[in-house]
Amino acid sequence: MPKTNTPRPSLLSPEGGTERIRARADSVGAQLAESFRELLARIPGAPLGPKLLAERYDLTVGTASRMIRAIAESSPIDLLQGVPGPVPLKRFIRAIAKSGAPARSVKKARAAVDAFDDFIRESGGSRRKLDAVLSNWQPRTRKQFVLSRRQSAFKAFAELKGVSSALSSSCIAMHRSEDEGRLDVLRIASEIGIQRTNETATAYFGTRRQEKEDTPATQRLVPETLDGSSILNGLHTARLDEFCEGDPVPIEMVQYG
Repeated sequence: MPKTNTPRPSLLSPEGGTERIRARADSVGAQLAESFRELLARIPGAPLGPKLLAERYDLTVGTASRMIRAIAESSPIDLLQGVPGPVPLKRFIRAIAKSGAPARSVKKARAAVDAFDDFIRESGGSRRKLDAVLSNWQPRTRKQFVLSRRQSAFKAFAELKGVSSALSSSCIAMHRSEDEGRLDVLRIASEIGIQRTNETATAYFGTRRQEKEDTPATQRLVPETLDGSSILNGLHTARLDEFCEGDPVPIEMVQYG
């Protein structure tokens, strides 16, 4: 009978369960820590720094540094988040095996990396997805994970839109209106450091009013400028050009609805 590879069920499936994923992470992390600490301890002249380790065993200095720092972590979760991926780890094992490292230590390290590779596949199939799972148990790394993903999303969105700003701010002041049962609202918004990467890109600024369909025309909310005129008749004092750092850009006003 030919051998077939049956795909393993994902740990992220409904039957996976948080406890099962955490237990798997602790097990794989502990296995990597034990095997690689043993392997690194048997290197001639150990302990070696990242530069010497990279020169001897087919690694970049950055990868060697990550591996050393990760293996030193006491938490299996921290180790899994910091350790290089299976590919450079396997390359390191091959190089160290050729240099005459004990076969038993090499075998243990290979088994640990295979388990790490399987864990990545079972946790969504990519290292990024595994990091997203692991960050749920580490408040420190979760904050860093969320920040980096938000930065990536912002950069990607800004590149697609072709326009971005360094700071977007908005100030809203509310006061009881002279008209019974109504509220006066003043909003001042600013965009600082607007940049375009596409010369045809447009920056949008808007204000929205939502009302019931049966609201009488005389009671509909119409935004006004600071001098009290309808914004639909022109910008007037809605634009505070004297506060612009650069030359004011053309603005076209459009009403929807």
